[in-house]
Amino acid sequence: MIDQMIMQFRRFITDEYEKGNDRGLMANEPSAKSFTTLSKSGAELQEAVFGPLKEAIGNHRRILISPAGGLTQLPFGSLPTNDGKYLTDDYVISYLSAGRDILRFGVGHAGKAEESLVIADPDFDLHVERPKRIFQLRGRHKIESNAEQQKCKALELKQLHIRQSGDLKRSSLRFNRLPGTKEEGKQIAKMLGARLWMGRKAMESKVKAISSPYIFHIATHGFFLPDQKRYPNKEPNESISLSFMGDSITRLSNTQLENPLLRSGLALAGAKTWLEGKNLPAEAEDGLLTAEDVSGMNLLGTELVVLSACDTGLGEVHISEGVFGLRRSFVLAGAKTLVMSLWRVPDLASAILMQRFYYNLVILNLDRSEALRNAQIYIRDVTVGEIKEQWLSKRILKRLSGGNENVMHDLQRLKKSPDNRCPFTECIYWGAYVCQGDIGRLSNNP
Repeated sequence: MIDQMIMQFRRFITDEYEKGNDRGLMANEPSAKSFTTLSKSGAELQEAVFGPLKEAIGNHRRILISPAGGLTQLPFGSLPTNDGKYLTDDYVISYLSAGRDILRFGVGHAGKAEESLVIADPDFDLHVERPKRIFQLRGRHKIESNAEQQKCKALELKQLHIRQSGDLKRSSLRFNRLPGTKEEGKQIAKMLGARLWMGRKAMESKVKAISSPYIFHIATHGFFLPDQKRYPNKEPNESISLSFMGDSITRLSNTQLENPLLRSGLALAGAKTWLEGKNLPAEAEDGLLTAEDVSGMNLLGTELVVLSACDTGLGEVHISEGVFGLRRSFVLAGAKTLVMSLWRVPDLASAILMQRFYYNLVILNLDRSEALRNAQIYIRDVTVGEIKEQWLSKRILKRLSGGNENVMHDLQRLKKSPDNRCPFTECIYWGAYVCQGDIGRLSNNP
């Protein structure tokens, strides 16, 4: 019953606010009727999942939650209360992928941290033209040159080693450019003194090769493929990824399903090109950094990973093992803390929220969960007048619109609205982000 209530609460948010949006500039404004329905649904859910805990919680303000089942898709802080507030107004809530993760809190680095890294605005359309064949005449036959043969062979071998879900090509995934992430990336990299990879620099092979950036911020699309249906008496589908057709893998899995870590990930340079069946540079691989790829990365010295993307916190649920998606993979890779979203977040609000989060973290030296909570309350209450100079100037409007006339129209309309208007009050703008892992303050940046 609770799982159904969670699905309904999320559906009220995403269906009402995201029609026609893909982490876009602004969400659609809800009607009064829809807002009332959402508030009622959220309040009922809050009473069902949190009400029974209030007596045990007492006066404690900080709560760590290790959710299971459908609760992994619920950001508790976004739940409204009967007095017109939200749980985040009364509590600092953070999460664990499993209860044993608390044993890692305060433990020193297992590896050496390197310079922080920010990835933003990947070139999803990155592509290369198919190389022209070079021929040499030998007798009466045309044969490719040795150099060309070796190049083609290397590309083929590279492609064979890419592990991916068999459902990707059949999915409706589409990755359009996110111009707001470019400005977000620039501002955060400047604040952190971090490396900044944008455009074609954000290629999969380069990302997988990084070694423990102190802070790792990724502003891009996330993707999540729904759980596969289980048919215990059915043979494995031949369309499943080639890498899972070997006998050794089949013996390890009675479900005959592919690894759930292949079903969620992040879009990098060339992701759209690959989905369209076009050619990519070998360094870009398929442009999709899956959760399985992440689990093999070296983040043992990384204090914080921030996924400023959509649907990054979702994944297939396994009892006692947390969520087998991106959030679990970053723990396996060694990251101490992960901040991610549980639904799609409109672009401008996300950029402002992230900047405030890092200000709280680096300048005010708040602990990680408090820094996120403070940023969420800030974005909820911020007025047009307060963001106009920094985020709605002519120069920033041009950058945020990315040449899209509809986005520019929305930005200009927002700029002209009354200075006392709070444009991001609804939880679609701030409620999706959650903090998982170590909640302590950041140690000194290397």
